[in-house]
Amino acid sequence: MCWWWPAEKLRALVQIEGREHLDEVLASGRGVILLTGHFTSLEIGARLLALFMPVQVMYRTQRNPMFDSYLFTRRSSYFVNTVSRKNTRQLIKGLKNRIPTWYAPDQDFRRERNVFAPFMGIATATITASSRLAQSSGAAMLPYYPERKKDGSGYILHIEPPLTDFPSGDDLVDATQINQSIEKYARLFPENYMWIHQRFKTRPPGEAPFYP
Repeated sequence: MCWWWPAEKLRALVQIEGREHLDEVLASGRGVILLTGHFTSLEIGARLLALFMPVQVMYRTQRNPMFDSYLFTRRSSYFVNTVSRKNTRQLIKGLKNRIPTWYAPDQDFRRERNVFAPFMGIATATITASSRLAQSSGAAMLPYYPERKKDGSGYILHIEPPLTDFPSGDDLVDATQINQSIEKYARLFPENYMWIHQRFKTRPPGEAPFYP
C-alpha cells in the first residue's frame, strides 16, 4: 500500500488530527521536528503525511545494500528529502527551510551519547542528539503518531502541540520528555508499537542485562 498505491486511493484512508499545531509553528517562521517512535505503521504513516505537505525523513542505513537502495528509491519518490541519520547538516538545512521532518529517536544507539531516562518505568539509554538537533536548527519538537484504526478502515495521524521548554539545557530532562511522549502513544495503541526492538539492551553501569 505504502509503496505502490496511488495517492488518490491512499487519501481516502487517512485523517489528520492536530494539523493546526504544525501550521502555527511554520507560520511563526520556525521549522518542525515531528517526534515519533518505531510503530508498525511508521512507514505508511509518513507516506500518508506526505500526501498533504512536503516531508523530509531521517533513516538508518540498512545492512543489505540492495534492500537499502530499494528503500531509498521508494521513499525518495514521495519525500522531499530522504536523509541518512549521519548527515545532520542536510537535515538541519531542511529544517531551516521549514520542511516538516520525521524523526524517531527511540532506538538503542549504544555508540552515541546517551542518558538513562525513564521509559515504561525502566531506565532506558536515550540519545541526547535530539536536544542538539532542536538547538542547532531552532525547530520546534511536535509529537506525531500514526494510529492504525482497530476496524481496519484506515489511519489517524495525531499531531500535538510543541514540547514545552525544549531544549531545556538539561539532557536528562529533555530525554525524559521525549520518552514520555512516545510512551503515551505506545500505551494508547500497544498493538501498534514495535515491541520486537530491544529498547532496553544497554544498561546503566553495573546493572545486569535486561534480556536473556
